[in-house]
Amino acid sequence: MSPRQTNLSDRSSEEHLVKSLLKTTNSAFETLLSVVKSKRDFELIERALSDYEALLAKKEQDILEEDDLDQILAEVEGEETVSHEEVLSQAFNNNIKAIRKRVGMPQVELAEKLGKKPSEISRWESGTVTPSMKNMRLISQALNCSLEDLLS
Repeated sequence: MSPRQTNLSDRSSEEHLVKSLLKTTNSAFETLLSVVKSKRDFELIERALSDYEALLAKKEQDILEEDDLDQILAEVEGEETVSHEEVLSQAFNNNIKAIRKRVGMPQVELAEKLGKKPSEISRWESGTVTPSMKNMRLISQALNCSLEDLLS
């Protein structure tokens, strides 16, 4: 298959996916409208749309953060060949303690904010254990810094 054929095939798949999603969304919207009409509760549709917009905004932010992380990893990996896990671990270990101290937060306080044991914070800072991406995001929020600050 030529690159042009592959591109057309990908585009066709995307169009099919978009059409399927539109049908599903329209069906869900019609169901919601029928409930609203039967109950005469027009605030219900406003709440549903507001919740949906909030969900979309959250997903968009998650995607942007992942894109930022991918860019940071690509820059670091360009300097030397290491795994994603090693890059994350090294950057994180070097930064969490420095940022925590800079904001004047003891390990115990950070642990309390995260619902973790102080020993877990110590293992993160020493590099014995690398936290999950979810925990990294929670740590960045607790330290009032960006995920990029922790990983760069």
